[in-house]
Amino acid sequence: MFDQLDIVEERYEQLNELLSDPDVVNDSDKLRKYSKEQADLQKTVDVYRNYKAKKEELADIEEMLSETDDKEEVEMLKEESSGIKAELPKS
Repeated sequence: MFDQLDIVEERYEQLNELLSDPDVVNDSDKLRKYSKEQADLQKTVDVYRNYKAKKEELADIEEMLSETDDKEEVEMLKEESSGIKAELPKS
């Protein structure tokens, strides 16, 4: 599933590049086609990027947890981790 989402994200980036290409900007058919495709992918890419950012945050928190012995910091990090996990879809 993530491989497919990576492909969608890559295509979205390609479309961003295409939409800034003067040849595409001057061709109304291509501009319309690529703009629509980009708009169709926008929500999926936004959700996927948000998901990846949250997973990265969790990894950072796990690393910080493994490096600290401070009880207050551990509690704060665990609380933050729980909040992030609650925002992620259940797998």
